[in-house]
Amino acid sequence: DPPDTEQRRLSAKAIPYPRYDAATKDGDLMLIKLLQPARLNEHVKPLPLASSCPVPGMTCQISGWGSTTSPEVTFPEDLHCAKVTIVPEERCRRIYPGSITANMVCAGEHRNRADSCQ
Repeated sequence: DPPDTEQRRLSAKAIPYPRYDAATKDGDLMLIKLLQPARLNEHVKPLPLASSCPVPGMTCQISGWGSTTSPEVTFPEDLHCAKVTIVPEERCRRIYPGSITANMVCAGEHRNRADSCQ
């Protein structure tokens, strides 16, 4: 591990959201239990909860181990991060008709192909 700014940990268990729907991707999140606890410091600490929901046009940071290719599925070993802009829900529904649920946040950057639209 580099001294303070990052740590690598193996997962002991991955717990999918109980109401995850693989067909629609609704509820696409997972809780990961680490094999060893992280050593908390100035750089490694829990994320604070948001005090409000993001609005269209707001820039947000997303991160995860989701598939990095489409339509084939390829999962990365390292955490991926990107800055994206929140997209109005009606625009998302036009782009992905019948696919966006109330549990989804639509965000993306067309320029660098980063997204979190489902």
